[in-house]
Amino acid sequence: MKRAIALFLLLVPAVLAAQAPAVEPPRTLTVSGQGTVERAPDLALMVLAVESEAPSARDAARANAAKMDRVLGAVRKAGIAADKIRTVGYELQPMYAQQRQGDEPPRIAGYRAVNRLQVTIDDLDRVGPALDAAIEAGANRAENLYFQIKDPSAARLEALQQATARARREAEAVARAANARLGPIQSLQTDGYTPPSPRPMEMFARAVAVDAMAMKTPVEAGTLTVTASVTIVYLLRD
Repeated sequence: MKRAIALFLLLVPAVLAAQAPAVEPPRTLTVSGQGTVERAPDLALMVLAVESEAPSARDAARANAAKMDRVLGAVRKAGIAADKIRTVGYELQPMYAQQRQGDEPPRIAGYRAVNRLQVTIDDLDRVGPALDAAIEAGANRAENLYFQIKDPSAARLEALQQATARARREAEAVARAANARLGPIQSLQTDGYTPPSPRPMEMFARAVAVDAMAMKTPVEAGTLTVTASVTIVYLLRD
């Protein structure tokens, strides 16, 4: 008797579960939105180089060092603080003769020294004058100029607000078309933070004649783009 009762008690929950109506999962809607904000850069990174050639490694290094001293002095006089100037590369390499006879081994024809500087400029009005001063002082390679935003966080917050509003409008349009209403947000995800890419300004890379720089170098910074995106999951209601 006890065994029959125990078996009955085990079967009752299974029977009740089979008779209970199936619970439908909640309806949800997933939407994404992107926001874009344009901002004027307020920081410039300029890479300058001095290149010298000489028959010996010592002469090439000495000539390059003398030129670089003049370039450093000129850049500082243009209003760039010393702590905004740093060496980012130095090379001293042999140059080989182009013509060879028979099995003759490569012959060193001279040496080339290259010293690179990165100049950080937070007053964009000084970019052109600093570039002109460096070239007039002996910089013969201006390799690139990058524009950046010092603190892009405010622009990113604005882009996130735009992205969220656009996602909401899209969700409302879809819900109306489906004869439904938006319920509470079930989840919200933003993209990982990526600073705006520096915008490079391509520049001449070799042997700039001083006469060609008689006029002031115009520099236009333009704008940088800050983007953000969100993905939102809404509950749908009838």
